[in-house]
Amino acid sequence: MCKTIVSCIAILAVHALAACGDDSKHSDIESRALDEGTTRGQALQAQAAQDFAGCTESEAIGKAAGVVFTINDNEIAQASFVLAKTGDVRVRALATRIAADHQASNAALLTLLHNRNVAPIETSVSGALTGEANAGLAQLRAGELRNINIDYTRIQITMHQEALLIVGTVRDAVPASATDIRGFLSDALTMIGDHQARAETVLRNLP
Repeated sequence: MCKTIVSCIAILAVHALAACGDDSKHSDIESRALDEGTTRGQALQAQAAQDFAGCTESEAIGKAAGVVFTINDNEIAQASFVLAKTGDVRVRALATRIAADHQASNAALLTLLHNRNVAPIETSVSGALTGEANAGLAQLRAGELRNINIDYTRIQITMHQEALLIVGTVRDAVPASATDIRGFLSDALTMIGDHQARAETVLRNLP
């Protein structure tokens, strides 16, 4: 847990420093997106503490898988929608990368679960993530087409900031003996951080 707290503080510090030196016209949007993601992530960290309390190794793995599958599926759904709507080369590249990486994450996780004969388990955290992602997708569908690029990158910054916090907490809730699952979750954190950085770069360069 200490490692997660230190990692989260470091991530937040990096973003804070970046925001201080960023004078792009979308810097306020980026800052608000990060703040929203942090607030949502911290709330889900508290929920995860309850969801994972007293779990066996198999139960913890199943619940962790449920969270990751939810994140992956929601990211794929939003990326697919945006790819059907935008012609912006930068946003299309971002959405394409996000969809491909989360699809690969799903495939890798399925293999790990099959090897252990464990099924994903839904939790209050995965349910909350689904509700938030559905709300984001509804915003994209209801918004004006000319705003979709900014709206999508803003939502991605929020969702990935939230995911960094909750996946770190979930990883630490899985017993150390499950080295394959913890390794997978560490790799997922690297992927999530990369996507967030890409979304921030795209937003800063949008007209």
